Amino acid sequence: MLLDEFYGIEDTIEAPHFNADLARKGGMPNAYDFGGQRAAWLAHLLTDWCGDEGFVTDLDVRLRRPGYIGDAFWLDGTVTGKRRGAAGDVIECAVSATNQRGEVIADGTAAVLLGAARRP
Repeated sequence: MLLDEFYGIEDTIEAPHFNADLARKGGMPNAYDFGGQRAAWLAHLLTDWCGDEGFVTDLDVRLRRPGYIGDAFWLDGTVTGKRRGAAGDVIECAVSATNQRGEVIADGTAAVLLGAARRP
């Protein structure tokens, strides 16, 4: 448990994610996001790209750096390969999230099945 000296109470281990003072006590410069949030952003990038008829079949995300509260983030994706799978056309992608300092805070790979909704 971490002591929040302003309120005089102990707080949970998750508190530095939203409490900058507790984050600084732990050696971080500011409060920071939950890593799973970045994976969700990258999944959202892919589902927006592939549309309602596409389906993300695989997503592997590596968390590289914290995403600090107040930072700006840019998401990017690149098609790295195409293949015919048993269920249809599969597009392989590389995805990343970068902050305003040019630091990659998350990256990964994905596979997207195109036209999945049209298939029986």
